[in-house]
Order: sequence, then C-alpha cells, then structure tokens
Amino acid sequence: MEVTVLGCAIGHSAHGGYDSMVTLQINVEDPDGTVHMIEPFGPFDVPIDGNVNNGSSIRRLIFGMWSADSRVSVTGRSYEWDGNDITASSSWSVIDHTENSYNNPYVFVLRDGDTPPTLPGFADQASAEQFVAPYIDDATGNMKLGTNQAIFLFELGASSTSSSGYDLQDAVVLLTLGENLVTLDANAAAHD
Repeated sequence: MEVTVLGCAIGHSAHGGYDSMVTLQINVEDPDGTVHMIEPFGPFDVPIDGNVNNGSSIRRLIFGMWSADSRVSVTGRSYEWDGNDITASSSWSVIDHTENSYNNPYVFVLRDGDTPPTLPGFADQASAEQFVAPYIDDATGNMKLGTNQAIFLFELGASSTSSSGYDLQDAVVLLTLGENLVTLDANAAAHD
C-alpha cells in the first residue's frame, strides 16, 4: 500500500494566523473484524510529530499483506493552537476528526472517471482541484486513476457544508493498493 499526501491547506486567523496541524491514520479491517491502525506519517494523536500540513507532498510505503476483502479507510484530524508554546503538542487541541465512511459529506472519495469538485479554496488557499490536477484527464476533465487508486478529500475545519470554509482540501490523500513494492514503485514513478 502506498499513501501520498498530495496537499493540505487549513489555517486559522487567531494568534496572528497560523497553519493548523493535520494528522492521518490508515485503518485496515480484515474480513474477521481485526483492525490494523497504521500511522504512516507519525503519531496520529501527537500533532507535533505527525503533522502533514507542511507545504510538501509526502509519500509512504506501508508494508503488510492483507486480504483482498479487507476494508481500508483513512482518518484525518485537525488541530488548533492555544497561543502557548507552538512546539508543544499540549498546546494543540483537536478541531475535527473525520473518517471516510458511507455518506459522510466531510470526506469525498474520488475514483477513476469521477468529476473533481470545483469548490474554491477558503481564504485564497489552493483548491482540491489544484491538488489533484496531475490526476485529471485533460480531454474529459475527469479523474484518471488506476483501478487500485482512490483520492480522499478531507474537510477538517468547517462544521457545515454551506460554510465558506467548506472546501474539501484540508487534507488530500492518494491511496494506492498494490500486490508488491515493484508495482507501487512503478506507479509512483509515472507521477513523479
């Protein structure tokens, strides 16, 4: 499995303005109900060490063998700063915690052929469409992904889908499944 953060854009105007911290967790549920919680970018509960909202794309390979019938989900969490020591995890508290699940308006999953959302990024931030642009077919305007890929668009700040802050780009994550590391490396090279 390969997990790539294509981008994050979530911030706050409090305390002079700052970027919120974002952490991610991958959950793999076996057919027998056993759940494997994977933290590929650092501890999910420790924003200082697990933050992916750092302005760059991050790619991680996850080693493991799971059944083809396993369920894979991605969970995102955003944090706000209390104005104290910005380098201490204790100065950050959870704003929102969202897992992709059926009919969740705060996580949008894109597959091959889907139309990407055209919501503008809040406060002049990059839009979800900009983050996924390398995966959009120029001829159709739709997503061009492998059958083993999905892109997860997270809204981790707005509490309503009618809010101007609802932009589905607080975390943008590409998940690629593969039979082996050679397949995953070849797929990654095609988009580098």
